[in-house]
Amino acid sequence: GVGRGRTMTASPDFGDDLSIRGAADAIRSGRLRSIDLVHRALLRIEESDDAVRAWVVVDNERALHAATDADREIETGMS
Repeated sequence: GVGRGRTMTASPDFGDDLSIRGAADAIRSGRLRSIDLVHRALLRIEESDDAVRAWVVVDNERALHAATDADREIETGMS
């Protein structure tokens, strides 16, 4: 799993209705990091998958690694 906590201190609270466009805007402006968005998504999957069962495989490690890479590229201006 990705953890049991529901609060993420590094991520602002955008509520449950953050759209793709809203997330992209928040990442571009620096109000949200990719790693925080992915972590939040993984937590939501973990919290709801027993009822929803929408995923065959969830590769937490790969998702978090990709988000870390994306944040690094943003920080260095490579995006």
